[in-house]
Amino acid sequence: MTSLWVYEDMLDRVAAMQKEAVAELTSDLPVAIGPAFSGTYPSVQNYLEDLITFSSTENNWQETRQVRMLVVMGQSTEGFNEELVRESLRYLQLITRYFQKETRLKTAAGTYTTEPTYLEVIGTSLVSDPGVRAYQIGGEGQTKLGMAMILHVPIFVMRGTSL
Repeated sequence: MTSLWVYEDMLDRVAAMQKEAVAELTSDLPVAIGPAFSGTYPSVQNYLEDLITFSSTENNWQETRQVRMLVVMGQSTEGFNEELVRESLRYLQLITRYFQKETRLKTAAGTYTTEPTYLEVIGTSLVSDPGVRAYQIGGEGQTKLGMAMILHVPIFVMRGTSL
């Protein structure tokens, strides 16, 4: 079983990478990046939300976890806003390019310039779903409109040991 610190580190790294990826847009559109289970939800219309999902593949040396990155575009009750969709697509394009290029969970500057010891050699892979969908945000009790990407993160483990 993988230790909690691995998941915390993974989310921290993903958030730092997202911030680097969208740095050129921060003056255009507010963004709050953080784990979905933190219990704090931004009051801005557009923000990114990250959540580790535990549907995984496992064998004797590797587990694959998924980080769902959701670009939230507002409440479903607000209706479809074409401008928000356009702005959100800009975020998705930048994040997709960044994560396709950088597959080692590290940033160009700051705290996470070295790759983590738990990441498997093959690195991460990103699957994006550019369609706008309704998402129920846990703990918030509201349905949001957004677009999601899934980052597959292979974790190196040795059965019988704990990272």
